[in-house]
Amino acid sequence: MDKLLIIDVESTCWQGKIPAGMTSEVIELGYAMLQKGEGVLEWGSFLIPPERSEISPFCTELTTISAQTFVDEADKVVSRQDLLSKLDALVGKHGWLSFKSCTWASWGDYDFKMLCKTFGEHQLNKDHHINIKKQHAAFRGLPKALGMGQALNLEGLVLHGTHHRGGDDAYNIAQIARKALDW
Repeated sequence: MDKLLIIDVESTCWQGKIPAGMTSEVIELGYAMLQKGEGVLEWGSFLIPPERSEISPFCTELTTISAQTFVDEADKVVSRQDLLSKLDALVGKHGWLSFKSCTWASWGDYDFKMLCKTFGEHQLNKDHHINIKKQHAAFRGLPKALGMGQALNLEGLVLHGTHHRGGDDAYNIAQIARKALDW
């Protein structure tokens, strides 16, 4: 393995109990392409409009994503149906056949679970997924995995961008992955 697609999702969320009739769903998918020896090649994000929930004030406070974000960043907005095509095009530029065939990673398993909920498990290959959170804990010999911010601090890295925004978090996870994978 000499390259890795880092994925980070942001989802609708609420403080406390999920309101009746709502469900947590992906509203932003961030990515970073990491190549051994070269670091992060590119990063960015796609916004996915919510279909079955509203963005709560708590969610906006945490992620900075609001209904207005979909207007202000309209060039990043894609439908769920188009997102897999966009991911296939993205990984195709870096030599993979499709998103399903690439080696990808995330910080923990939440992102994998949310992508399964969004696309269906048949669209993802869990065997090609690396949990960077667990990988980092093992690399450092930690008894318990850290949060992304704590891991950045431990590695002497500075938080890039806005925490809880997909593209920025994917970039930060990629920086940690370079250390944890000794790239």
